[in-house]
Amino acid sequence: MNKYLFKSALSVLIVLLCCAAFNTHAQSRDSLLRVYNNETIHTFGRFFIKGSKQLKFGDLKPEFHSGVAKDLYKKSKGNLFLSRVFTYTSIAALVTGAIIKKNNNGAAIALNIVGIGLNLGSIHFRRQSAELIDRAIWHRNKEILFAVQCSVIPLSVLFNTKKFKLKAIKNNLITGETIRQFTTRAPGNYL
Repeated sequence: MNKYLFKSALSVLIVLLCCAAFNTHAQSRDSLLRVYNNETIHTFGRFFIKGSKQLKFGDLKPEFHSGVAKDLYKKSKGNLFLSRVFTYTSIAALVTGAIIKKNNNGAAIALNIVGIGLNLGSIHFRRQSAELIDRAIWHRNKEILFAVQCSVIPLSVLFNTKKFKLKAIKNNLITGETIRQFTTRAPGNYL
């Protein structure tokens, strides 16, 4: 009788512990789902969606907090600006070519070719901008969901460890003076 009582009590205890473990897993899953639905940014054409808000490209600037995501956003913004400049000059060249076609056919053809070339350049920069902003959003969403900070490590910080210095000097790769020059240099070398 005691065996059955002990086994049944143990079974009930195991079931209760399993239910508690599943409940805590469900709570963390629900909070992760809430963060995913409300805090992550999704691309939808030329608009971006965060939660129930529709954002434009310019509204994304305060959303990027880490260095990598900010840099990708700035590069994307620069490429988008170049794309727009190329588009407007392409349109101007094509319109000018159409206007002067009656007077000077050779110049009109040249302007049309220049306009088409500028338009192709515009498409290239727009694609690069879209790829960069997608990468920036991916980094940002990863940081939000997993609390991971994606950052760039300066080489001077990476190589400014005692272990690296001792190993490099021991193997006669560099001298102590070289290390001092490298680690005191302005941070510009990045991984």
